[in-house]
Amino acid sequence: MPIAGPARSIPEDAIAAEVAAATAVSKKMSCGRKRAYLSVIAACLAAAALCACQSSEPGRKADSESSNLKVLKPYSGNQTFSQKKVLEILSEQKKFFDRASLKSVSSASDTISNKRRIDSLWKQYLLENPKDVEARILCAKFQRACGDNETAYVYFKEADEMNPGIAVVKQQMSVYEAESGAAMEAYKHIEQAVAIEPDVSVYNLQAAQTILFFRDEISKEENISREELDKKMMFYYRRAAELAPGDSTLQWKYAQAFYDAKNADWNEALKQWDFVLENCVAFDVEKQTAMANKARVLIELNRDSEAEAILAKIDNPNLSDSKNALLAEIIQAKLQNKDDQKN
Repeated sequence: MPIAGPARSIPEDAIAAEVAAATAVSKKMSCGRKRAYLSVIAACLAAAALCACQSSEPGRKADSESSNLKVLKPYSGNQTFSQKKVLEILSEQKKFFDRASLKSVSSASDTISNKRRIDSLWKQYLLENPKDVEARILCAKFQRACGDNETAYVYFKEADEMNPGIAVVKQQMSVYEAESGAAMEAYKHIEQAVAIEPDVSVYNLQAAQTILFFRDEISKEENISREELDKKMMFYYRRAAELAPGDSTLQWKYAQAFYDAKNADWNEALKQWDFVLENCVAFDVEKQTAMANKARVLIELNRDSEAEAILAKIDNPNLSDSKNALLAEIIQAKLQNKDDQKN
């Protein structure tokens, strides 16, 4: 019985959300479970995708944008004409997002018109510079930020065909494929991203979550057992956590991931919950939630007395159901032991 962590919102770009609302043309997906399932995937992966595409955290190795793309500095007369044109388009994009953030200034029709104008600038530039991979990626990122994910995917795919060694392109393709339910394509591309840049935390996290969401499909297509796939999933979670020790949300994700593994290493889980308790709790409810999870792991390790001691300290009413369920497990185990001893 996993115990949920404290409520944490998925980071979103408010400006991009406003632009997407005005410009994105949504396509109806099939109703029922698949639609709900894919929306969960989108919620978990899309935010990480834009974060990886737009910035890197302090202390984290920069993503593929900085390692594979040319850094364009303000025009000083030393850039080529094509670089100057790209800088001009990027300047127009900045103005576009600035206007989109001011709802009272920019109407939906203005936003659509301005978006189309920038689309036209990119199309003209790429027509004149068809081999400029970096510009194609920047254009794809603009489409993604505007919520036009299908168009972004087309540009990312074209960039990948021109240069298959750029990790962020593989990762972005994987995000779109996961959102669309293309399990194996998403799995293949995120694994390639990790292979290209193994020390980027967000790539490892996305690889772990892709396995989690599409475990059955991957197991069948790759002819790999659930146990082996779970080992790979946990490796990616662990690596992501190691690469971003200061990311509290990620540390919680890794700690909770043990509940999703068929044969979890509960000793490692205990170490991770201890790490969370020492480094990743800001409020009392977070501390007590982590304590309850630690007790849950101790029960798995047959260390019931230690678990009871921890549960005795938990008094948050929101955790009472989880606490009582864990105490019931301990009582049941004690009764079972007594029956075993009698027999």
